[in-house]
Amino acid sequence: MKAFPSAAIFSACLLSVALTGCNSSDDDDSTSESTETTTTSSSSTTTTTTTSTEYGTYSIADSEQESCYDNTLEMTCSTDTSYFYGQDAQNIGSVNAQSYTDNGDDTVTDNITGIMWTQSPDLDGIGNDDGYITSDDKLSSDNAYTACEDLELAGYTDWQLPNIKQLYSLMNFKGMDPENSGDVTTYLVPFIDATVYDPSTGAINTQGEYAAFHFAYGTTDDERIIDSQYATTSKYYNDEGTEMMFGVNFADGRIKGYTEEFLPGQDKTYFVMCMRNNTSYATNDFELTDDETTVTDNATGLMWARDDSGEDYSTGFDYTALDWTDSDDNGLLVSDESDDDEMRGAMSWQAALDYAQEMNEAEYLGYSDWRLPTIKELHSITEYSESYVGAAIDTDYFYATPITNENGDEDYAFYWSSTTHATDGAIYGSDNVYGGQTDDYGDAGSYVAFGRALGYDSDGASDENDWVDVHGAGAQRSEMKEWDGEDYSGGSGPQYDAVRFYHYVRLVRDAE
Repeated sequence: MKAFPSAAIFSACLLSVALTGCNSSDDDDSTSESTETTTTSSSSTTTTTTTSTEYGTYSIADSEQESCYDNTLEMTCSTDTSYFYGQDAQNIGSVNAQSYTDNGDDTVTDNITGIMWTQSPDLDGIGNDDGYITSDDKLSSDNAYTACEDLELAGYTDWQLPNIKQLYSLMNFKGMDPENSGDVTTYLVPFIDATVYDPSTGAINTQGEYAAFHFAYGTTDDERIIDSQYATTSKYYNDEGTEMMFGVNFADGRIKGYTEEFLPGQDKTYFVMCMRNNTSYATNDFELTDDETTVTDNATGLMWARDDSGEDYSTGFDYTALDWTDSDDNGLLVSDESDDDEMRGAMSWQAALDYAQEMNEAEYLGYSDWRLPTIKELHSITEYSESYVGAAIDTDYFYATPITNENGDEDYAFYWSSTTHATDGAIYGSDNVYGGQTDDYGDAGSYVAFGRALGYDSDGASDENDWVDVHGAGAQRSEMKEWDGEDYSGGSGPQYDAVRFYHYVRLVRDAE
């Protein structure tokens, strides 16, 4: 058995070795407890009760997604294992429901992870402490690191900037992606349990069971609504040598690598949350089984298939073969008539759910309780320390099928989760604010890019490639679950993210 430090802790060492070394706080022990939670899906006719076992050093706080979805809209959670079964909201595995304690001193304790957090980015020592969360509270990543190191708050002086896996523990998928909402924030739901402040109107809106943290969308003249990115210690360099920082965006529910230089001579800035206590959180403890077909993470209590869905192939899908003009006789977006074998383990989101059930029927690796992981489970095995030179996963333990990316280069795949990345279209039509509910608010599934998170180079900035690693291996993005007939040969979104539809699957189950 071999324990590896989380990648972003490695990044923090690079930043701090000249100042403080890389030692954890004296009180970094996690607290163990057994929690029973009863979860009732708002869209399900059944109630699922799950009891979490005593957790290790890396207890995964639940995503909190409550609704099930088909390829476009919310649906009643299915009991039919052949029809959209096994989604995040169905809580098939053990669940550690998010739980927070407001300490009344501008700090919040996460009762699942044991981490103590600063409550607001507007606090004295981090922001400008003027009572409003605005872009004036943002810092460069270097200044964010220093601010946390120097912070004295609630009688503690051992604060630090979190790594990407630690900060992601707060992600809450009750949130809605505000991609269609323009500048209206009234009905938006962030991806964090928080009290939401609107500095332009003074409005306050609570979201989540605890409304634990203080949050604001980007609402100033020089920002977009989604400009609510938070800093971490996790660094990345893409193939072009661009320095990036992996940040969590609690406005749109994503992890991306952000270019550190926003404009020539101008650093990009971020909101800041500092942490203390259990600073070793997010350290995996992988162990191969005797037959080396599964990997148990003793820190999270999860068992993973060592192989992914491409295990029958020496090389995976060639994404240059995607045809955006028409589907073939089998409904596949590939250049030539083909069968499923040509997909080489890549599949749609619905097929990924079905794949888990098919493997259960076959008692894959001797077990019949595999599932498609939630996005937070999937992210727990992401390895950031060497993701800029290979797959964002520990290849000493996991096999990752090599694929051919849009540039024709060998790369590693995107992997589906069971979590839907819902948009604010779910509340369109509330008081007729937006003029009617959209018909596709559940059409995106969340995934982790274990290879380069490419975007189309629309301005020709790269001398060599049409596609550039815009967000980094280890990014968490989302994508439509099925083709809508549009041409995505040039990507989608503000950075022209590569659209693939067909991703890979790594199955998970609760370790016994």
